[in-house]
Amino acid sequence: MLEFTCLNSQFKSMKDVTLYYSDTGSINIGAPIPDKYIGKELGKIKLEHIFNDALLLALKVYGGITNTYEYEPLLYKGSKLS
Repeated sequence: MLEFTCLNSQFKSMKDVTLYYSDTGSINIGAPIPDKYIGKELGKIKLEHIFNDALLLALKVYGGITNTYEYEPLLYKGSKLS
């Protein structure tokens, strides 16, 4: 699962992409999106994490194990719980 920070809803309706979670500024999807959308420039999105396993409990309540097998603490409405 990939976690992106974005403000654009076009990524939420891409075909062949499973949407696991979204809120006002981020999405978690099950497949990569084209590199042309990712970057630091205005209008592009930032890849935050690639999760092997994730726990998505509620709006802004999630955490998981990244693809480098590091633990990403549970994010709870802006605060990290460890």
